[in-house]
Amino acid sequence: MSTLEISAPELLPAPAASPPTKDHVHEIISKSSDKETEKIPSVSLSSNLSRRATTPIIFSQTTARRKPPEVEKKLFCSLEDLCFGCTKKIKVTRDVIKYPGVILQEEEILKIEIQPGWRKGTKITFEGKGDEKPGFLPGDIVFVIDEKKHPLYTRNGNNLEIGVEIPLADALTGCSIPIPLLGGKNMTLLLDNIVIYHGYEKVIEGQGMPIPKSKGTRGDLLVKFLIHFPTHLSDEQRQEAFCIPNALNVISNFPFLVIGLIGLILCHHGNYFQLSLQGELWGWTCFYVGVAAVGVGSSYYHLQPDDARLVWDRLPMTIAFTSIVAIFIIERIDERKGMISIIPLVLVGIISIVFFDDLRPYALVQFVPCIAIPLMAILLPPMYTHSTYWLWAAGFYLLAKVLEATDKDIYEWTHDIVSGHTLKHLFAAMVPVFLTLMLAKRSVEAERQSLLKTWRVSWTKVKEGNSNVESYAFFYSNVPQVEEPK
Repeated sequence: MSTLEISAPELLPAPAASPPTKDHVHEIISKSSDKETEKIPSVSLSSNLSRRATTPIIFSQTTARRKPPEVEKKLFCSLEDLCFGCTKKIKVTRDVIKYPGVILQEEEILKIEIQPGWRKGTKITFEGKGDEKPGFLPGDIVFVIDEKKHPLYTRNGNNLEIGVEIPLADALTGCSIPIPLLGGKNMTLLLDNIVIYHGYEKVIEGQGMPIPKSKGTRGDLLVKFLIHFPTHLSDEQRQEAFCIPNALNVISNFPFLVIGLIGLILCHHGNYFQLSLQGELWGWTCFYVGVAAVGVGSSYYHLQPDDARLVWDRLPMTIAFTSIVAIFIIERIDERKGMISIIPLVLVGIISIVFFDDLRPYALVQFVPCIAIPLMAILLPPMYTHSTYWLWAAGFYLLAKVLEATDKDIYEWTHDIVSGHTLKHLFAAMVPVFLTLMLAKRSVEAERQSLLKTWRVSWTKVKEGNSNVESYAFFYSNVPQVEEPK
């Protein structure tokens, strides 16, 4: 089978500097067909021609241009921008092909309309606004929304969260808190009749971010409360605790009121204390009235300490002190004299407070019983048992005065939480507690013997080591004289 041969001389020579053109190829084909050759399959020819024809396509300018990868830029927006919407203007500098082989830089202002409710990650694409390069289509610029950190709010989907720190006193007693809203407005949040714990959340509907798919609706605002536990309390903060000025000094007077009322009930309800003498009943009644009045009067004074209220702090105490002196006279000296002395002694205490600006009469009324009562309890023989309770009561009152004198030192030792004056109230309240226990336990003493004599006998037993030491009590009775007839 013969084949078509195209010899080299029959081809039109082409310039060495340039490739053959289509016209040259057609001319070569026409000359070769004039020769007497056998017919060959068109496939082979076309196949042979295709190899030759593909050569000039390499230099063709019809190849499709590709698009370069898009360029992403972050666009930072505040929560206010994403909540209410705004217009952002961005200046872009890009390379532009002005003429073949000439690339210049141009500046252009791009406008972005931020829609209310857009979230972090939202993309805005500007097609053909990227750099131009030879052989490539102009690229795209993509701006990706990113949220700026807000000083107050944190976004969680369509909701906003805000942390509010409040003092411990406000968390326990309730308060009103101003809440700043996006856009500059304020909202007052009233927290009444509710105890707020650390981490408590209050939901305010419709104050969150706009919902783009549902126009006119917004998410919620979550207010998270953080309770501030103070490590140091100033005088002003201590006074405002529980919304009560001088709170601990006021509250620590409550035991006086309770004990005073209990004592009055036990004195007059079924004679629980078994008071056999009328003077005793009057004396202990005046004492418990004074104790209950201390709880009211001292609390009233400490709410707002001033000279006008001071009288109500001291007056009840003088009634209690003078009543105890009258009770001692009844029990250990003479019932009739003691009962008569109740009213004069109480009047002396009242006069020392009301009619004297000088503190010395009040100090005399207060401190004389503190000295006289322990001495009488030791030296005078008692009518009843459990006489040592008087000494316990006197000891607690003495300790209360020491705490009052060291008020500032104790306040510093307790890191400005509890003052010595507060502890003074609590220790002084133990005085009526011990006296009430004494009244409940005591019975009539069969052999009246002073504490001093009892202690002497006990000391003698210890000293001699002999438990058989005898004690003697002498009783005297009136023996009527019988006159002999003359």
